[in-house]
Amino acid sequence: MLSVAWMSGPLGWQARIGIATGLVVVGDLIGEGSAQEQTVVGETPNLAARLQALAEPSAVVLAASTRRLVGNLFEYRDLGVIAVQGIPAPVAIWQVLRPAPRYQPV
Repeated sequence: MLSVAWMSGPLGWQARIGIATGLVVVGDLIGEGSAQEQTVVGETPNLAARLQALAEPSAVVLAASTRRLVGNLFEYRDLGVIAVQGIPAPVAIWQVLRPAPRYQPV
């Protein structure tokens, strides 16, 4: 079963995952060598961060762009269409529940 519950432990950690697919811009900010910092900017990482914030503990939430790519590999719960700050149009989102019955992991 697809789960991020394994992260729960004696420290009470909880994982929430938001996944969006699309174009991003990766750039160097400051520093040199191993101290150099990079950033990822654009609508896609912003959407993924917003989905992560909406996800329940131990859940994976997908944007419509990712749901189309993943297809029927999983069973989903439709979470509807939401307005997301920084995104011009409302976004359809889904929560991944489990692998589809016919999916056989390698």
